[in-house]
Amino acid sequence: MGIEEILQKASNLVITGLKVAASAIYARVMSFMGLSWVTFNQAMPEVKSWLADQASSLPTQATDFLGACGIDIFMVLVISAIASQIGWKVMLVATEKLAELQGNAGGG
Repeated sequence: MGIEEILQKASNLVITGLKVAASAIYARVMSFMGLSWVTFNQAMPEVKSWLADQASSLPTQATDFLGACGIDIFMVLVISAIASQIGWKVMLVATEKLAELQGNAGGG
């Protein structure tokens, strides 16, 4: 085995490792984008409507003051981050259960 063959195998291993790492990063980005789409299109309108119902009991002067301070935007950012984290945890639990079911499918 010559030096060329060793270098060839080493470069093939490095390229394969880079491909696996890139595909893992790509999969995480795509899953995050899908999760974000579902969270913001399905869950967030419900949360925002609930918050609007809760805020409707406030006096109009308090609502105007909070809106002028930017509290409404701050609350939307915080709630969306929490909803995204909860969705991510739910998705991770679901994929773990799916892997467990697939592992038990052999009837072992």
